[in-house]
Amino acid sequence: MIGWWLTVALATPLTLTEVLDAVDERVPELAAADAKRREAEGKALAARGAFDPKASGYGVAVTGPYDRDTLWLGVGGETALGPTWSAGWALGTGDFPTYDDGETYAGGEWQVGVELPLLDGLLWSEARTERDVALARSTRAEADLEAKRVAARYAAGTAWAKWVAAGQKRDVDADLLDLALRRDAGLRREVEEGTRAPVTLIDNQRIVLERSDQLAASEAAVIVAARKLGLYLRDPDGNPAPPPSDRLPEVWPAPRPMPDPDLDVATVAARPDVRALDAGIEEARRQRSRARNAVLPDLDLVLGAAVPVAGAESELKGGVKLSSPVLLRKERGSLAAADAALDGWTQARRGTVDAAHAALAAARAEHDAAEQRVALATEAAERATELLTLERRRFELGDADLFALWQREEVVGKARKAAIEAELALRNAELAVEAALGRSEVPSG
Repeated sequence: MIGWWLTVALATPLTLTEVLDAVDERVPELAAADAKRREAEGKALAARGAFDPKASGYGVAVTGPYDRDTLWLGVGGETALGPTWSAGWALGTGDFPTYDDGETYAGGEWQVGVELPLLDGLLWSEARTERDVALARSTRAEADLEAKRVAARYAAGTAWAKWVAAGQKRDVDADLLDLALRRDAGLRREVEEGTRAPVTLIDNQRIVLERSDQLAASEAAVIVAARKLGLYLRDPDGNPAPPPSDRLPEVWPAPRPMPDPDLDVATVAARPDVRALDAGIEEARRQRSRARNAVLPDLDLVLGAAVPVAGAESELKGGVKLSSPVLLRKERGSLAAADAALDGWTQARRGTVDAAHAALAAARAEHDAAEQRVALATEAAERATELLTLERRRFELGDADLFALWQREEVVGKARKAAIEAELALRNAELAVEAALGRSEVPSG
């Protein structure tokens, strides 16, 4: 917090690096995505809890023709591969009817049991599927947060570039107005001396008014651009913090080299939004595996053993359980839905990758064109400035009128603004290339 206020107090030029570093979870869009990530992590933890061992116990007292008491203390749970298990101590005393096998030897007995699914539930139980789906959604939420961070930094970078361009255009308008104001004083003196016609002074006053109006519009554009940039430059309390005009950079940062095109395919595949779709595909695959498994009948092998505490003969148990829905409409419907969901995720990934490559190719083309525009526009502005110097000399010697000089000044203003627009296009293209590659660490400056 102290560092943030110190930076503002020093009023140093606001760099692109500083803007990008300021884009964090104080930005509401990222804060919301981070909350989704934390929610998904919590659900993933809860899903893993399905495999936590559970302690249990019960005691039953029965009175009537057969007075008896039973007690059980143990632990058990489900494994990720499907089998369930239990282990504990049981005690049964009293008179037990033949249908009740709860009687034990004195001192009770140790009991263990395993229920092994042989068809439905083997490898792809509902609990394991829910856990794997929750983990995939957690991965997707993490990738979604990173994708939104890439988008936010791109938006912040372009907002910074527009703010810098607005400030430089304002400076151009201020320079043009200053030319007209300085000329006004000289023309007044010449009109008073009778060496210049009053119409020239009146025409220059018109120019002053027009350029004052243009400067006011430029000042407003700077304020608007600062407001938009302030949505990403937030103070420690999270409130928008538009930068003051005295932090406007006077010059653009040096252009940076473009990333190696040979790495485009691999880099696009690693984009966070593509990784989010990969997680969605994994989620759909897990659900489809479970749906395929659920179509099979429920065939479970049940095994158990009881070892008396007093050391009497042990008892082994074994059996099978079989059940299955008759029509399987729920199971068949779930499988069809899972197949469709997987196809949807796969097609969405393909479309996203294709769009990313198209955006990357367009950004690279715009970058190359912008580099040429910067060189041409800069040279054109220099030539226009040279012509203005010559035209001003002619005006001072009386060989040119104010209209011709005004035209030259306007040409210089347009040429300087064209150079600014070319620089803006170059910086935006740099940002667009990095965004298309899915990088959050975009150009510094």
